[in-house]
Amino acid sequence: MEEFTGILGREPLIEEARQELKKGKHLLLSGPVGSGKSAVLTKSLDAQPARRLIFRLYATQAKGQFVGLVQQMLAADLLTAEALQLPDKFRDTPGAEIEWSHVRRHISRLSIRDLSHAIIPALADHAENGEKPLIAVDDLTFLTPTQQAFWLAVFEFAQVAGCASARKSGLKKLWWKMQVLEVPPLPPEVAAAVVKAYIAKRGV
Repeated sequence: MEEFTGILGREPLIEEARQELKKGKHLLLSGPVGSGKSAVLTKSLDAQPARRLIFRLYATQAKGQFVGLVQQMLAADLLTAEALQLPDKFRDTPGAEIEWSHVRRHISRLSIRDLSHAIIPALADHAENGEKPLIAVDDLTFLTPTQQAFWLAVFEFAQVAGCASARKSGLKKLWWKMQVLEVPPLPPEVAAAVVKAYIAKRGV
């Protein structure tokens, strides 16, 4: 039902999110679990230019998010084997040609610090040569204050848009950098419309 909860009754919020992204702001969609934050984020990305480099991260833990970012940056040829400390046999292979299944275990063993030391310079190089990439993070709720520093470094060279069901007080530096839009629960009349639309789509 997320496709409906993210759209019905959310049109003004989606448009506001699109405008904030257009301005180049870092964006946080904040609201309770199940309020449709991820769907609003997805619809907000639709207005981005086709040429824009967008990385979408679905992991809930920071380590998984950074590993997912590395995977997508490799596929986009933004990262090199040398930057990721990959075995010598990969050193002359362009990132886009490296099979993820062959390096996933090695990269997963790297610390967040090691991953960020590869990610940050690559993002900086790309930002110098063109538009900053947009990193869309499905859930920033579980970040720790220690992990905050790594994300703040990413903020310098990429635009970040994400969701959080709670804003931890220990992450104030992160939230301060982001334009926060609240995603409240749907009003009863809109929730009823969602159910009707879902039933009609399912043919129940």
